[in-house]
Amino acid sequence: MATTTNPQPEFDIRTPVAVVTAVVNEDAVLPCTIPPGTNIPDLELQWFRETGDELVLFFQKLKENQELPGDNYRGRAHLFTAQLWYGDASLHLSRVQLSNADLYTCSAFVGLAYGHAEVELKVASK
Repeated sequence: MATTTNPQPEFDIRTPVAVVTAVVNEDAVLPCTIPPGTNIPDLELQWFRETGDELVLFFQKLKENQELPGDNYRGRAHLFTAQLWYGDASLHLSRVQLSNADLYTCSAFVGLAYGHAEVELKVASK
């Protein structure tokens, strides 16, 4: 009998709520938590939007990479970088648009460990 093994150990990442509702032209915070005490210099964090598998934010080597996110999010998507040390990997999205409504995935890699969690963003007009 063949057995399969998970090539990567699991990394505990969570979204404390399943749905976030925002209003057009206001800011939204999509929550995501990683274990407090995570070795942040080794952390690679990615936020993706499900539709089109669009990269919203990429964090590596203690900084956000502003060159990689899609044009729809450049300059509007940020982390609370100082809070990463305390386990807060939430995405701050400025000036939310109706077209931003979607399912978002927060993915984290530390060494060989990997984890991801999802949160849905709903957007209401004023």
